[in-house]
Amino acid sequence: MIWGVHADRRAVIAGLFAAALAGALPCEATEAGAVEVDGILEDWRGVRPARPGGGVAVRCLHDDAAFYLCVDGLRGAGTLRLGARALSVSPGAGGPQRAPAGWQLATTRRPGGFALEVRAPADAARGQSVEWRGGGRAFSLSIDTGDEARALEALREQLRVGTRAPDYDRVHSLGFRAGRERLVRFGKFVAVVADEYAFIELPIERAADVLSFEVADYAGEGEAAFVARYVERGSGGERDVLAMYKVVGGEWRRIFAAEVGKRTAAFALSVQVRWLPRKRGLDLSLEALPPRGVSNATFREATATDLFPLLLPWSPLKKVRFRFSGDSYRALDSTR
Repeated sequence: MIWGVHADRRAVIAGLFAAALAGALPCEATEAGAVEVDGILEDWRGVRPARPGGGVAVRCLHDDAAFYLCVDGLRGAGTLRLGARALSVSPGAGGPQRAPAGWQLATTRRPGGFALEVRAPADAARGQSVEWRGGGRAFSLSIDTGDEARALEALREQLRVGTRAPDYDRVHSLGFRAGRERLVRFGKFVAVVADEYAFIELPIERAADVLSFEVADYAGEGEAAFVARYVERGSGGERDVLAMYKVVGGEWRRIFAAEVGKRTAAFALSVQVRWLPRKRGLDLSLEALPPRGVSNATFREATATDLFPLLLPWSPLKKVRFRFSGDSYRALDSTR
């Protein structure tokens, strides 16, 4: 069986975009002193909100020195996380609340809940995300001053995907820029988007060949990677590949790949894939499963050399565990 070679594609480009992103918090520039953090929401009239659900509306403005947030529709005490800072917030009696040096917080009672105003130093908020957990409400929004939106439109134009919704659209710490960036997938294209973007094309024929797509901090080092399981087709059959991609030096790099299935009209072989939690990060366990329609005597496929080859149930090596670190991995143990 012959497998086609499909080179990774990488690009970093900026462009123009006018619409807000799902999961993004539009944050427009304003003049200094336009917002007073006092629990009175008059300053926020006319500011376009993000609506992450649950009746919550989040608004953002910024000047050269600070970012200002208004979160309306909260129902009880919780934790507000802005960049690296986590703040415990309760409705209180309304008005100014205690805050770290350089920050300001204020609340105001609203029907059925309360609203929160925040002033944060610009360096603490620029390029970050705002998250809330508590009182039956939870959301995570990437602060978008316009650069991210322009970069996404440039990506859409290059990939020719028009206005279609992404198959995946979440905010993660990916190591592309300081803070958290947007990870989007359009079919076989995966991109990280910030003030610029970098994308990669998975080596598949069509979008339906992506069987699964997951994102986590597999190494436990504070930067996420994505793992895709996809189908590659060759002459007379197909194989399933499990591949991990990570941003390294501003580009996507495939740092791990393994065959986890192989099928023809006559037989099928597969591997059990399990992620094993550690104190920090996840290990990967691969184990050969019983064959269907083939045996050691009848199997004639060549061993893959472009990735970790398929574990075969009749081979001495039947199970392997991998650990990830940075942009590399190592095999911890194996079962024969």
